[in-house]
Amino acid sequence: MNNNHELSINQRKTLALFNEDEHVSVGLVSDKLEIPRPTAKQILLRLTELGLISRQGLGRGSFYALKNEDEIYDTGGNKLITVYKGQNSFQDMFLSINNDLEKGDFYWSFAFKTEYNDPALGSFLLNFHKELTEKGIDDRSIVNMKVKDVVRDTYKSVPQLKIRFTDQDVPVGMIILKDRVINLVWGKKPMAIVIKSPIICRQYTDFFLSVWDKSKEK
Repeated sequence: MNNNHELSINQRKTLALFNEDEHVSVGLVSDKLEIPRPTAKQILLRLTELGLISRQGLGRGSFYALKNEDEIYDTGGNKLITVYKGQNSFQDMFLSINNDLEKGDFYWSFAFKTEYNDPALGSFLLNFHKELTEKGIDDRSIVNMKVKDVVRDTYKSVPQLKIRFTDQDVPVGMIILKDRVINLVWGKKPMAIVIKSPIICRQYTDFFLSVWDKSKEK
């Protein structure tokens, strides 16, 4: 699969349309990008070949959707769990979080542990936390004492990020937002499991604060 920097400008613009619409058609791409329909079709076919999107339906009624997540719904038809798989999908999820959060919102996390030995992860999360704190997000992280030094070194340029350290047995790679809890799995094929449930979110929010109050700042 190609990396984003290998995509053309129009391919990137087309992928951006999926942030606005779950389903994208040839006609929509043609109208939004102001390009001929044949060109729009070729772009969508290329993105399909790259494994970024999938085609659904036949003929002029067909449309395209991002090929990056599995979804589980509750009995009421509400999306309960979304699973993002792969590097591009993983990064897209973080971009979506950044876009959704506004000043005054919170982003609390139980930090990764041994995963911080991967410089790529540290660099990616560093940039992400910089963007969050610049927006005025209440950004906090609870870190295991065993990776205290590497985490402090990683985020030394983001003083607005509030970090506390603990020896307590806590979840690893977990994010708590206002309406969801996210479990992260890092590796060659990273994965994020998003659980959108006010009840579960509230339970983990209370747990996070209880650990936070007992943790050390330095």
